[in-house]
Amino acid sequence: MPKLTDLALKALKPKASSYLKSDGDGLNIKVYPNGRMQWVLRKSSQGKANQVILGEYPAMSLKQAREQASIEAAKFIDARCYVAPKTSMTFLELFQDWLTSKDFLRKNTLKKYANVANHLESFKNRMIDSIGPLEVKQLADKIALTAPTVALIVVKTIAAVELYANALGLIEVPKLQFVSKTLKPYYGEHFRSTHYEQLPEVFAIASQCKSRSKEYYCYLLFLGMLTLLRTHEIQSIKKGWIDHEDSLICLPDSVMKAKRPHNVPICKQLAYIINNFCKCDLVAARNSSDLDLTYRVNVAFRMMKLTPIITPHGMRSLARTWFADQDFNFAAAEMCLAHRVENATQQAYQRSDYLKQRRVIMQAWGDYVEKCARPYLPQFFQ
Repeated sequence: MPKLTDLALKALKPKASSYLKSDGDGLNIKVYPNGRMQWVLRKSSQGKANQVILGEYPAMSLKQAREQASIEAAKFIDARCYVAPKTSMTFLELFQDWLTSKDFLRKNTLKKYANVANHLESFKNRMIDSIGPLEVKQLADKIALTAPTVALIVVKTIAAVELYANALGLIEVPKLQFVSKTLKPYYGEHFRSTHYEQLPEVFAIASQCKSRSKEYYCYLLFLGMLTLLRTHEIQSIKKGWIDHEDSLICLPDSVMKAKRPHNVPICKQLAYIINNFCKCDLVAARNSSDLDLTYRVNVAFRMMKLTPIITPHGMRSLARTWFADQDFNFAAAEMCLAHRVENATQQAYQRSDYLKQRRVIMQAWGDYVEKCARPYLPQFFQ
C-alpha cells in the first residue's frame, strides 16, 4: 500500500545529500539538499533498471503523481512476469529453423541431419509440446534394431530442437531431454587400425592397386599419413595455407574439428610429395576442376583395398601408438593429432602448441613412413 501522505510530504526536510522516499509500486519522491522535491518512477524492464522523472512537488500533487506513475509503469514489461507470445510452429519448421541457426555445419554434417529428418516423418506436422517421451523412445527402439548409432543421434536431435523451442518461448518445460538415457548402450566397432609394425604391409597392399588412379590414391594415403589430419581436414587443405618458409601447413579454425587453428609441421617427405604431386589449389584434389572431395580419402582407401585392415582415421591411431613407443612428450604427441590434453583452466595459462617438439616428432614419423613405404612406392620419395 502507498506509504506517503500529504502530511508526510510536507514534513520531509532536506539533508546533506539527495535521498528518496518510496510511495510504493516504484513511485518515489526525491528530496534535494536545496529543498527541491521531485517525483521519480523507478521500474525494472527486461532486466534493465529504468528511471522516469514525473514532475515537481508541490506543482504535481501526490494524487497526480500516482496517476501519472500508473500510466508510465504500463509502458514497461516486468521481466520477472514476462511470458513470450506463443507462435505456432510444427516440429519440421522448428527443426529447419534450428538447423539454419547453426553456423558450423559442414557438408557431411548436413547429410547426417538430412538422414535424421527421414526418421522424423511421424513428428514433422505436430507441435513440439504434443510429442511425449514414450513416443520418442518407441521411435528410437525401432530405429535401433538396424542402426543403433542413428537412434541415439535422432533422440539427441529431437532433444536439441526441443531446447531450441524452449529458448524461443514456444514451450515452458522441456520433457524430452532424458530419453537418450533410456536407450540400451551400444558399443560399436572402433575405427579399424593395425600396429605400426604392420605398416610395410599397408604399403604393399596399396602398391598392388589396379586402378588407373593408383598414383593419386597413394598420394592421398601419404597426405593423410604425414599430416595425421582427419579426412575432412585433409580434403580442405589449400595451397595458400602452406608456409614454405616455416615448413608449416596453417589450417584455420573453420575446418578443424576443435574449432581452433592448427599448424602441421611439414617433414621433408611431405614437402617432396606436395611439391611433386599436388596439381591445384586444393591440395587433395585430382585436378583444378575436381571441387567436390567429399569422402575422397575414404574412397581411396576402399579402392586400394585397405579398409579391411585400416581406415583413414586408423592412421592417426597407428601413428599415436608409434609416438608412445618412442617415448615422445605426451602433450606434444597429442598435439600432433590436434588434441589438447589440458583442461580449460590449464589452457588459459599454458598456451604453447609444442611446435618445436612436434617438428622433431613429425620428422621422425616421416622417416619411419619412408622406411616402410620406399620398397613398395619409391616414386614418392627422393
